[in-house]
Amino acid sequence: MIHSLITARGNSKGIKNKNLQKVGKKSLVKNIIDILKENKKISKNIFLSSDSNKILEIGRKNKINLIKRPKSISSGNSRSEEAVFHYINYLKLR
Repeated sequence: MIHSLITARGNSKGIKNKNLQKVGKKSLVKNIIDILKENKKISKNIFLSSDSNKILEIGRKNKINLIKRPKSISSGNSRSEEAVFHYINYLKLR
């Protein structure tokens, strides 16, 4: 079984609300979700990890798995690896 993890913090350092910005007609997060859903091997196992309720709402509307990331690993100094470890622990608890 193949999983995919989208890590999308709410407050980006460089570009404000980067993950909600439109690329064409869709937000960056929506574009990634659509690309992943095209792959039938992973379309059922897409996970979105975010501290932002707006970003998580995009995932909810697209019927993917949501992980509310704690603020402690969502700051500008947080590393992507922390979100990945949080995701792994989330899977263990399911």
